[in-house]
Amino acid sequence: MNEYWKKESWKINTQEALPYLPTPITVIESIFKFLYAKGLIKKGQRLVDLGAGDGRVIIYASEFYSLISLGLEINENLIKTAESEIKRKNLSDLCKIKEDDLFNYDISEMDIIYCFFLPSNYTYCSHVIKMVKSGGIVINIRWDLKKFKKYWRKSFKIKTDEHFPVYLYIKK
Repeated sequence: MNEYWKKESWKINTQEALPYLPTPITVIESIFKFLYAKGLIKKGQRLVDLGAGDGRVIIYASEFYSLISLGLEINENLIKTAESEIKRKNLSDLCKIKEDDLFNYDISEMDIIYCFFLPSNYTYCSHVIKMVKSGGIVINIRWDLKKFKKYWRKSFKIKTDEHFPVYLYIKK
């Protein structure tokens, strides 16, 4: 298998195009409270965080909502940080992080897709959006995905704070 995402040059270029921008925990809490209040999540659903960073989203989702969570990340130091926290919180049965390419991972069976796509990445993420299953939830931080409006059955904007608006979409 061609694991191009493990090449150092690819990692550097990718992290420049999509840098590590951690979502504040208060924003994560607001997102999950909104999902829960709307009846959009339930125990045992599968969540994937595309570019999971230190794992804060997958850890929170597993710890407080019992979601089966997977984080995809290429930064080995961030993966180690997440693995350590997953182990410390005894969440290994629900929560995993792995080194993989977020743009080419098969997410078709996931219920919730969490991402932080920048407008400059939209060209690369269109096939990701197409792969989301019908009824799947896509959460994007800071920037709306209205470019992909033909795919959405319903959309919401969650105002958490002025720097981190959250856009939530349900696929047709």
